[in-house]
Amino acid sequence: IGFEKGCPVYLNGEKLSALELFNDLNKIAGKHGIGRVDIVENRLVGMKSRGVYETPGGSVIFRAHQALESMCLDKYTMHYKDFVAVK
Repeated sequence: IGFEKGCPVYLNGEKLSALELFNDLNKIAGKHGIGRVDIVENRLVGMKSRGVYETPGGSVIFRAHQALESMCLDKYTMHYKDFVAVK
């Protein structure tokens, strides 16, 4: 996966639109069981609910972007990013 300005634009060396990239990643990662997410969510009304999602392409992009951030951001920026992400 190749990034430009933080956005994924390449897959296996080929420049693709966002839709093409996600569709291709969904096919590739989905064949290998990647991207099944089972979480307990906090709803705005105060109750909890279980959410089960299948997002193979999204999971791969998320992990790839985390790896990119770990190489590009210093530890203080990473801590700040994690802090404001929760808000």
